[in-house]
Amino acid sequence: MFVSKLRNLSLTAALLIGWSHLAFSQSSTSPTPKGTAVGTLDENSDKLSIDTCDGRPKEWTRWSFSIESIYAFENIESPWFVAALHPHKKNFRNYKFLTEILSARYRLTEAAGPLFLRGNLEVSIGPIATAIVHGPESYFVGAAGGFRYNFVQPGARLIPYLELRGGIGKSDSRKIYKSMQSDATLSYLLGAGLRYEVNSRWSVAVGALDQHLSTGFFAARDYGADALGVNAAIELRY
Repeated sequence: MFVSKLRNLSLTAALLIGWSHLAFSQSSTSPTPKGTAVGTLDENSDKLSIDTCDGRPKEWTRWSFSIESIYAFENIESPWFVAALHPHKKNFRNYKFLTEILSARYRLTEAAGPLFLRGNLEVSIGPIATAIVHGPESYFVGAAGGFRYNFVQPGARLIPYLELRGGIGKSDSRKIYKSMQSDATLSYLLGAGLRYEVNSRWSVAVGALDQHLSTGFFAARDYGADALGVNAAIELRY
């Protein structure tokens, strides 16, 4: 009787040990549930970083979307004429612009380059709407696109950038001296700033820029206006 019980106890213990070993092996090899932190490649780093938004490693997305607010209030000379040492007076009408831009951005290159010049290049395009809060006209609407160069260092969250965008659209031109001479209107935005990455998906940016409006080749006379101001943006990587 004792031998029989001992044999049954030994068999039961062996089955329990085998079952626990099998269960442990299955749990250690099971897929990572969605939402569990895993390593992903960071845009700014050559190493893996933690991303809780997905359940598998993946490369940093190339797409992002942003909403940007601009207030350009200081009348200045065109920076292109200043750079070319060409005399050009400020527009005496002292234009001021309040602008909103929605942008879709695509990263064209990986981060590369020597020392502090290391960075990547993005292209953007989206609608632009400007309220002309000081000047003969009242609005400009259209589309704007261009390029942004991000100075990216490995592991950095604070990223300096330079950006140049051009746009075309419509304004309610007044066709008076030193104002827009055609409803068809051109624009460019030349700026620099800092972008801070809050986490792997969200970032915020602040900067300074020059916003320009003119009629270019759409009219016989072209009286451009440049205003220096500040911008702030929120960006989401998708």
